[in-house]
Formats: sequence, structure tokens, C-alpha cells
Amino acid sequence: MTIKITDPITINGMTLKNRIAFAPFFNIPAGEDGEVTALTLRWFETRAKGGIGFIMSGAINPIPMPEQARQAMKAMTTPLTRSLCGLDQEWMIEEWRKVTDFLHSYD
Repeated sequence: MTIKITDPITINGMTLKNRIAFAPFFNIPAGEDGEVTALTLRWFETRAKGGIGFIMSGAINPIPMPEQARQAMKAMTTPLTRSLCGLDQEWMIEEWRKVTDFLHSYD
């Protein structure tokens, strides 16, 4: 039997539509305070529309970023290159739930 990269695979009870995975990246666009934005959603949507079976989120800051570091990042980046999405506030959990629900709509 020949296994193809486009064949579904089940791993620990989770079935993926194919064996193509998108490795985590550091360059996920985010809002000034690390929030998920429309640009964040489009960034992930582009990968989901392409048929990727498993998308890893990449760099997400799990603790509050010190103000000095936050200001330095804002000074060095634009919304297209800002890359530290946050998950350090309760309201951010719901934002990421929207991202996962949105991506699963492409299953």
C-alpha cells in the first residue's frame, strides 16, 4: 500500500485531512498589544485555504510583555511585521478560539 502526502491521517484520535503541516512561524501579524486582528485571521486563512492539514500557531506570548519591550517592538515593527500575538489576558483566549473556529471552517 502506498501512502500519499494527501491521504488523511489520524494521530491520537485527531484526524487530519492530509499529512501537510505548517510549522510554527515567528512572523504572525498582531495588533499593538498582541491582539488578534483581521490581518491575523487573513494570515492564517491563507494557509488554511491552501489545503494545509495541520497549522501550528507559532510565537504567542503567554505572559505580559514588559512595557519597555512592548514599546521597543512597536518602534521596530509595522502591523505587517509585528509578530508577538499574546495569550496573557483572559479576553485573548476568546480571540484565539475565534481563530481556531475560523480555521476549522476550512476542514
